[in-house]
Amino acid sequence: MTREQLTRRVALRLGVRAGKAKPLVDAFCETMVEALANNENVVLSNFVTFEVIHRRSMHTKSLYGRDIIIKDLVMVSFSTSRKLKRILNDRQD
Repeated sequence: MTREQLTRRVALRLGVRAGKAKPLVDAFCETMVEALANNENVVLSNFVTFEVIHRRSMHTKSLYGRDIIIKDLVMVSFSTSRKLKRILNDRQD
């Protein structure tokens, strides 16, 4: 689902035009990005958790024996709630 499709579905649920729902969807997405950028985890109960993970740099060797330095990395981990997992697995019959 794209952001545009999400906006249309939210508009349908709220009984408003997509133009009215768009700022709501945009604000939600921007707020999540800002929180993650500030190293805050985002927990949406009974749905999903986004967790900011910091990986330290590593020294390793390539297949050819050359030294490789992997730089520090910030990633976002995504985990679904038990409730969402149950819903998804119950639908797969």
